[in-house]
Amino acid sequence: MEKKIYNLNFEEALDRFKSSFSGISEDEARKRIKVWGKNELKKKRNCKWAKIIFGQFKDTLVIILLVAAGLALFFQEYRDTTIIMIIVLVNAIIGFLQEFKAERTLEKMKKLTTDKALVMRDGKKIEISANFLIPGDVVSVTSGDKIPADGYILESYQLKINSVIFTGESKPKKREKGIILEKNISLAEITNMVFMGETVSTGEATFLVTGTGMNTELGKIADLSQEVKGEITPLQKKVRTLGKNVTVLAVLIGAMVMIAGHYFKLSLYDNFLFALALSVSVVPEGLPAAISVALSLGMKRLLGKNVLTKRLSAVETLGSVSMICTDKTGTITKNELTVTEVIVGKNSVNLGGIGYNPSGDFYQNEEKIDPQSIANLEMIFKIGTLCNSSNLSHHDGIWEILGDPTEGAMIVAGRKFNPKEDYYLQGEKKVFENPFSSSRMMMSVVYRGEKLLSYVKGSPDVLIDLCDTIQDGEGVKEFTSEEKKSAKELYNNL
Repeated sequence: MEKKIYNLNFEEALDRFKSSFSGISEDEARKRIKVWGKNELKKKRNCKWAKIIFGQFKDTLVIILLVAAGLALFFQEYRDTTIIMIIVLVNAIIGFLQEFKAERTLEKMKKLTTDKALVMRDGKKIEISANFLIPGDVVSVTSGDKIPADGYILESYQLKINSVIFTGESKPKKREKGIILEKNISLAEITNMVFMGETVSTGEATFLVTGTGMNTELGKIADLSQEVKGEITPLQKKVRTLGKNVTVLAVLIGAMVMIAGHYFKLSLYDNFLFALALSVSVVPEGLPAAISVALSLGMKRLLGKNVLTKRLSAVETLGSVSMICTDKTGTITKNELTVTEVIVGKNSVNLGGIGYNPSGDFYQNEEKIDPQSIANLEMIFKIGTLCNSSNLSHHDGIWEILGDPTEGAMIVAGRKFNPKEDYYLQGEKKVFENPFSSSRMMMSVVYRGEKLLSYVKGSPDVLIDLCDTIQDGEGVKEFTSEEKKSAKELYNNL
């Protein structure tokens, strides 16, 4: 039985894909892309226009009306034919417009892939379109990058990956090179690989591409999602039952009228026309259009609440839900972290605002305060901002963090204290950085300003034990063992 990729060492992985640390050649890449195809998620049905259009005419009541319209046309009753067809077309147009609009919006899978990738070709690092990556390529990624394909890690430096799209966990997990996993494990437990759609929170890595396009883990999910068959909603079941009952009733009425007309010696034309009129009168022809209009309004209201439904019928299904079972908070949150409370000395300060928008007020004892009045609060935000490898960006009206969400939350808190973008960098020049590691449990940077200072952040357990002095509103003083114990109790309570 062939080993899984994560069961191999890096030499075996490179050998399986006939590659090396220098990557493959351009000639070999052109040959392989003909075999593997482009690195993109494919849809089984590229155009669903026809399916959406014909789907509007599957309803039993609509079928009855179409049959009636056909019979009316056969007997040259153009007025009745026109009225019935207008009703059917209005219903179909409403349903089509709403469902096609939702169909076009539901293209979010492709947004999880990136546009460019740094890849080794002919021993040189070049930038290419991620669509042209193929198994055997060697790709480099760094903090903030999206993973463009599935891959086996060849080199890594303090690498942490955000895998929220697979696991629902907002906290980045460490991935490492050189780890050989001996057994079959779940995707969430694999620590020596990266997968398309994930994001590099911190660190950097070089990996061997092992899967592209629909052969990636994300591609498998996309493939499965296209095979899901929709179930009939409670409303559709009731409408179908009504349609069957109306059909039986209409046929019975038509048959009885035909028999009665034959008994009273009516002509076949008059008899059939009379029977058709009575049969069609039983059909609530306005019901399909009324249902579509009601569901369309519901879809519009849901869209206003940022809920997108693919089909009109789903609106009614959501309305029938009485219980929602969820996994855990990380699965249904926005994958954003926010600083809500800062403790400096004996002062506890609460921060307003949500997400990564750097605006919010400061409160103490539920009263709004000027943060500049709190001693050493600016220094805390300065340390959190300068001793940081993440970045805050503003694009198309949306604030985003490139890097670790925890570090991003510190930057946002600092910007709330002073909204000026480079406020903490004024007069400072970075001269050294020692990144966070599991052995040190801290990150430190050195800046040259008026003085040469090192700013450090990390695990409270480690930093508190390292500190001999503390600074409060009165100045620098000894950090006693009792004060250290109180500080540990304080953060444990938080």
